[in-house]
Amino acid sequence: MFAGTAAAITNKKTNGLKSLLGCAVVTGLWVTVIILCTGHISGAHLNPAVTIAFAALKHFPWKKVPMYIGAQILASVCVPHLH
Repeated sequence: MFAGTAAAITNKKTNGLKSLLGCAVVTGLWVTVIILCTGHISGAHLNPAVTIAFAALKHFPWKKVPMYIGAQILASVCVPHLH
């Protein structure tokens, strides 16, 4: 999250020297790093889009997708309230 935001801020401060493509690449690389670091623990199900992509590519059964998405949404609602 911070890497993508920092890339956008850098792009603005340099008057567009870094492009939208650069911002997207930075965000994509950090998602890759997170998946490589935690994928063996979580199965890399970071958000519903990843879960749907895994199912579409036949790396994950479609029958489990609703349960995973439900858990991801529930976690996103509950976790901020724990602080």
